[in-house]
Amino acid sequence: MVRDLTFSAHQLIEEYLRPPNPGRDWRTLADKMGYTNQKIVYLESFTSTDRGPVFHLIKDYESNEKTVSELLSLLEEMERKDLIEELQGPIEESKRRKGGRQPCANTQGPPKTLCEEYDVFLCYAPPDKPFADEVLRKLEQWPYRFKVCIDYRDFLPGSGCNQLELSAKAIEQKCKKVLVIMSENLTNYAVTDFQAKVALSLSPVARTRILIPIKYKPCTVPPWLRHLFYLDYTTEEARLHFWKKLLMSLGYKDSSS
Repeated sequence: MVRDLTFSAHQLIEEYLRPPNPGRDWRTLADKMGYTNQKIVYLESFTSTDRGPVFHLIKDYESNEKTVSELLSLLEEMERKDLIEELQGPIEESKRRKGGRQPCANTQGPPKTLCEEYDVFLCYAPPDKPFADEVLRKLEQWPYRFKVCIDYRDFLPGSGCNQLELSAKAIEQKCKKVLVIMSENLTNYAVTDFQAKVALSLSPVARTRILIPIKYKPCTVPPWLRHLFYLDYTTEEARLHFWKKLLMSLGYKDSSS
């Protein structure tokens, strides 16, 4: 399976496909995988050196349980025999290691968290923790009783994964919705920037159902979040309606109304 490929294989795919090469780069691969032009443009918004468009393309592809042979077939259609040849060694290494290795949550199910499933994952930058804690208390109190996943409390040690891997798998496998607290701090921290983009990288249909941005302080909304409607907390008038809107967005229904 593509998800079993070694890190070196992913590096090779990144090295060969990321540089612009009309008809032979990652955009062509995405097109052959069946992605729409809109999704390809969206993938272009990931500009990080190590978490760029190729990373997110392959991550999304492997989540669909695709095999290495399917990937190689697409590369052959693109006449990328150079990459196919380079991948042979890492592919064989992946086959040898698959039976005996003990990988982290990427291939052995969900990471270790306090609960097996959650209603909400809270994505926040460290300077915004006081507001994240306020949201946490509000959502978990009676009568709402939402199960909220927040990193410092719900991630358990001993999984063999780093914080990025833990949060990615928690978002993908355990949480129904993701709240992204937006301020100028959001994109200044690698972990929170990564968490938000993981939630955004889910299927287009699920994304609108899962991702709920909260504009906590006046800030420039990241380009890759501008197409989503966000909850506003930046003015006194907005805060009058904020909590009701948030609860309704999470599916809470007031039985008294």
